[in-house]
Amino acid sequence: MNASNQLLFVLQKDCASAELEISKVLKSEGYVVIKSFDLHSAINGHKNSFSCNCQMVVLMIYPLKASSTTLILDGDEYETAVFLINDFGNQVDSKAIGILTHQIPGTLLANNPLTLLT
Repeated sequence: MNASNQLLFVLQKDCASAELEISKVLKSEGYVVIKSFDLHSAINGHKNSFSCNCQMVVLMIYPLKASSTTLILDGDEYETAVFLINDFGNQVDSKAIGILTHQIPGTLLANNPLTLLT
């Protein structure tokens, strides 16, 4: 698989809040959103004095009639960067990306993600 991460936008909120908002917006538009990875869940079982405020979540986004889109949310308690996993074998659901960039307030676009996908 030949894939790369493309920064879509940054939200000025913690990762958990960003995840909830992104999931809520996409679900309201008929998408199925599945969390396939959560960094806090992965490290909670380890007894370690190391304290980390960082968080990473991977969301799989499924429309009713197309291939899935994968987003990585990488953040801390102050802001969250949202990346698109650009798997060149699959076509990106630009409608889902457009929904996110237009319906989530406070989105700081890295570039215009819709022009980068074409």
